[in-house]
Amino acid sequence: MHYRPILKCKTGEFRALRELAPEVKANLTPILEIPFISDHDDDPPQPAAFLRRRARKVEMNWGTEDRIMIDARMFNRTLNNGRHPLEYFGEDLDEKGIDWIPVSGPDRDDEYHVAVQECVVRNRRGAAIRLREEALTPVAADLAAILESECEAYGVQPEEVDLILDYGAIPPNASNAVLGSTIAIMTVLPDPNSWRSITVAGTSYPETLTTAGIGTGETGTIDREAWKMYNALARVNGALQRMPDHGDYGITYPELADIHPAILQSAMAASVKYTTTDEWLIFRGHRIRDHGLDQFRGLAQTLAAHDAFDGADFSWGDAKIARIADGDENQGNATTWVSIGTSHHLTRVRRDLSNLAAL
Repeated sequence: MHYRPILKCKTGEFRALRELAPEVKANLTPILEIPFISDHDDDPPQPAAFLRRRARKVEMNWGTEDRIMIDARMFNRTLNNGRHPLEYFGEDLDEKGIDWIPVSGPDRDDEYHVAVQECVVRNRRGAAIRLREEALTPVAADLAAILESECEAYGVQPEEVDLILDYGAIPPNASNAVLGSTIAIMTVLPDPNSWRSITVAGTSYPETLTTAGIGTGETGTIDREAWKMYNALARVNGALQRMPDHGDYGITYPELADIHPAILQSAMAASVKYTTTDEWLIFRGHRIRDHGLDQFRGLAQTLAAHDAFDGADFSWGDAKIARIADGDENQGNATTWVSIGTSHHLTRVRRDLSNLAAL
């Protein structure tokens, strides 16, 4: 069982990837999404420079030897030279010698499809086809035709394709419906074993912690329904021609909100997210603007004393938690804690997948 987390090309996630233990990294292939340039930025970066910086971060934080997937569905700017952002980004990765493949899907426009074809021709590693919720629930009657059309558009055969069944944000109590949809897809999919890989992805992480019922200054839990669904899928594995791999969105909601920086800064509260096998533990502080960053130290201390804490040796993120709790390291900021939480999450999921495969 391989693990393909869908992560944003942002500083916090990059640092978590850089610090992965070798045994975790070897069994994990990130799907990196290039974020948009905010419409609220008073001095927005040039799109080409924005992309070059992120390509450099891929090289610095992931390296060149292990495969990575790149999705530009969120990127919202055109380049002055007329080139497609994905093709431009991919050429930079190729020049750096990075082992990468483009991610596309039937929801992309013709220009995106052409860019993927150009990338496939240039690096000859195939492509990933990402089917999103609208093609999965209910299962598209013409699913086989959709996939055939996608393969033709990129000039690839199924054995050159990583197929991603992406349910995105799975609503509360909807995991059974997703399970049924996935079983149906794996049943009607022509020759499931012909694809290079198949991944079922999704998350039950909420858009905001407040909508999950966890207010500032509170501690709470959020069920990892998507993970429980994947466990249920593993239990019916014998009825499937092929068991798909697992994907999720780390410790974030699938979509990014474009919020004005002034509003974001005034409303942001300190929070620590910690993944256990069945749920997320959430420790919320108060607004950083009013109560400062040192709140994170108190939250780290609360987490380090919790029965669910896996110990400083579990991951890079857990070691950071222990050091911050003990006062041996600066408490960091919100981005620091994205790195910490993502580091722990990726390690936890990878270990749980190993345990699941051993059953």
